[in-house]
Amino acid sequence: IYDTMWGSTEKMAMEIVEGVRSAGVEVRLRHLRKNDWSMTMKELMESPVIAIGSPTMNNKMFYTISGFLTYMTGLRPKDKKFFLFGSYGWGGGAVKGMEKELESSRFELARESLQVKFRPFEEDLKTCKEIGQELAKLAGE
Repeated sequence: IYDTMWGSTEKMAMEIVEGVRSAGVEVRLRHLRKNDWSMTMKELMESPVIAIGSPTMNNKMFYTISGFLTYMTGLRPKDKKFFLFGSYGWGGGAVKGMEKELESSRFELARESLQVKFRPFEEDLKTCKEIGQELAKLAGE
């Protein structure tokens, strides 16, 4: 689940998805401005591991991510592990905001979050794919 402003967070999401797929685990990619939130939430409820990505806007998470997290935390999905990622230009803030939101609602983070400054380079994309493979293993447990 992600949104993007200039494509950086989307590139990260695509590589995470590729990592999950390469490990033989079914995965769905949902862009919050292009996919219905209710259907996205239904799929989230059926998934053991969820990755959420946001660009930083005005030192905060993107507005669609903020709204979706409010929707999600109100429904209190159980037994989920989350991974958070995002991109930023200058000061960051999206990933920290998402972490704060999930931690205050007592959701479990699957691993340390990932932030990329400006755009993901080859090494960052490799890391995203490896994280996808890690998430696939968690989903199979």
